[in-house]
Amino acid sequence: METMLHKVIVYNYLYRFNEVENKLKDKFEGELKKCEGTVKNRFNFLHLSEEIRSRLEINMESNQFVIQRMRYNCEGDNSVKWSLSKRIAFAEKNNLMSDVFSEDISHLENKRVDLNFKKIIVEAIKIRNILAHERDGSTIEPSFERLSDKRLIELVEQDSQFNESSGLENLGDKYKHVLTYYFYLNIIDELIS
Repeated sequence: METMLHKVIVYNYLYRFNEVENKLKDKFEGELKKCEGTVKNRFNFLHLSEEIRSRLEINMESNQFVIQRMRYNCEGDNSVKWSLSKRIAFAEKNNLMSDVFSEDISHLENKRVDLNFKKIIVEAIKIRNILAHERDGSTIEPSFERLSDKRLIELVEQDSQFNESSGLENLGDKYKHVLTYYFYLNIIDELIS
């Protein structure tokens, strides 16, 4: 049974994720506009091929296909419709956003451990997908970061988005993972702002 704390955790996570996602997408587009040559050509090729595929209609009964008419400006005035995951993969392969991806995030519990920025973002995307699409009965991989109950309570009590931490010890692992990544998204938000 979901309590108010469950709902607050999910809401805060999705809200913070959306903010971080938009900032990373804007950063990707900003860096893409500065690109020239091979990287720009790769992007145009991949992006255009997906645009064409999205406009392709196949009529199996009449053995025909139609491609809807479109205009494509290779100079970059097209809106990028890629997901954050696809942007990250392209950026990593083409050395874009290296200033962001080279950042390490200090572990919130063990200060001697640093976490990989990209790994945290990729896992945060998976958690967002679970929350948005697979609510009932879904689980989060046990290999994902999860802070101790004590540390989560400390962080919740310091965060103005939560009224109280009572009942946190009784949350299932799924919500403790979500809460952990909420706090890492707060750090990422500060890094990319």
